[in-house]
This record gives sequence, structure tokens and C-alpha cells, in this order.
Amino acid sequence: MTQSIQNVLIITKTGNPRASDLGREISQWLEIRSVDSRVVENGAEPWPSDLTSAYDLVMVLGGDGTMLSVARHMPGKGVPLVGVNLGKVGFLADVCPENWREDLSTLLDTGLEVRERMALSYDVVRGDEVVFSGRAINDLVIGRGALSRLVNLELSVDGCRVGLLRSDGLIVSTPMGSTGYGVSAGGPILHPALQAYGVTPICPFLSDFNPLVLPSDRNLAVEILPTTAEVFLTVDGQEVNRLLEQDKLRVGRSATGLCFVRVQGADYFAKLRAKGFIREQTLEIGGLCAGEEENTGNSDMGSEGADG
Repeated sequence: MTQSIQNVLIITKTGNPRASDLGREISQWLEIRSVDSRVVENGAEPWPSDLTSAYDLVMVLGGDGTMLSVARHMPGKGVPLVGVNLGKVGFLADVCPENWREDLSTLLDTGLEVRERMALSYDVVRGDEVVFSGRAINDLVIGRGALSRLVNLELSVDGCRVGLLRSDGLIVSTPMGSTGYGVSAGGPILHPALQAYGVTPICPFLSDFNPLVLPSDRNLAVEILPTTAEVFLTVDGQEVNRLLEQDKLRVGRSATGLCFVRVQGADYFAKLRAKGFIREQTLEIGGLCAGEEENTGNSDMGSEGADG
């Protein structure tokens, strides 16, 4: 399914002159092509209440942090996102700043091919009351405070006990977020099209508690057991709440996901290699590494050349 582009919301990284300048440049370029646009700095003004009806595309100029900040407003809106990478990692942004004209021209000519990505919904129950709730685009992290003490957690899935975990914490990540904190802690990389989520312990104590991958229709519950550590829940690295003993975190698939634009030429596995998530190995064939060409010249001359 493709959508045409008539109006674009351009959101720039907070306090970043490069992003602001590029935002104005893109807006002027769109105007020449009879496409309306508006440029706003992330967090500088209230989130537009007319987002769903007024815009066909939200373009984010910044790094992964800016993409996450914007994406947290997007579930259920039905407006697709595309990012121009001005950050260090840029795993969530498919457009290089050097190629934005070519990529935008293609999108204007062919329309938007939109792909949905799942988000997580969560709440925290304290006694009989839900004390806070929300959505996670990247991950939910249960972690300890400043003191180096273990966190004690009891995990269950759909009411079935998984087990006791004593560790520095726990990461629950979406496929989109699996290349963040989760993979650094030894968790799995999940393809972004998957309807599943990862559950990864952080430094489990004397334990073989391995990471899990759960189908999106399974619900995870994590109870905070008695511990001497302060325990916190961090959402997408941007929102923090204190967890108390006997609090229960409940996690499942959000009813509404995110829409992302497929950029022509974007290659997920090439990005994994480029960002260091996949290290290619070499294969020796007949004394040569794969890809090397055999020297077909006179072997004696070759030896002399090498020695000389």
C-alpha cells in the first residue's frame, strides 16, 4: 500500500543548528515541489493535536534519541515516520543526510510504502492499583540504583511461572529496540518485522538464566521480590519510575504500533554489518581467503618479488 505526500511535519533535534538548517532547507525544497511543510524543534512546543489529519509524513532530523522521543508520541496516529540520521549510531534512521534529496524525490514520485512495527504496552500494579502505565517503543529496563546490589525478580508468562532471577536487572525489548541495550547484554537481535519481544537478564548471578523470545500475544509479568537495592523502571531510556517491593510489571503487545516509511535501497542486514552487529568471518580456500585472487604468474618471479 502506498500513500501520496501533500503535507510534511519536519521535527529537528533540540538545540542542534545543523538539524535546524537542514530542516529549513528541506522545507524550501518541498515548497518548490508544491508540498506543504512545517518545521518544529523537538520539545520546543506542544505536540500537534491535529497530527493525524494534517500530515502525511513526519520527518525526524537527528539521532536515535530524537527518533525515539518523537516515536513515543506516534502509536495509534497512523502517520508514518522517516528519519534523517544526524547522530552517531543512526540505526533507526534510514536516510543519510547526503542523500535526502534523492530519497525524498523517490518518495514523492512513488508514494509512501508504509510498514508497521510493534510497540509494547505496560503497567505497574501496586496492591490493587495501577500506579503507572504507558507504551515502550524500544525497551523497558528494570535496574538497580547507585549501590551495586542484586535485584530479585519473579518472572511468569501468561500466569505460568518462568523462574526466579537474581541479577542487575532485566531488559524487555521490541524488535526495533533489540539492537540497543538488549543486544549489549547478550540478548537476541530480532528482525523489525517480527511480532515478538525479547527478555534479557542483565548479569544474572551464578545463573544460566538465558534470554527469551516471546510471541507478541504472550504477556509477561515481573514481580519485585524483597531486595536491599533500590529498583527503577526506565522506559525507552527517557522516563524513569521507582518500583517498590511486591510491585508487578505487566508487559504485552500494544494494540497500536508505529508506522515507518520504507526507504528504497535501505538494507537491514547491511546496516547490521555496518554498525558492527555482525562481524563477517573469512574462509580460507586452498591457502587463500575467500575473495582473494590467486596469483597466476610465474611462481619464481612472484617469490623474488615478495622477497625483494
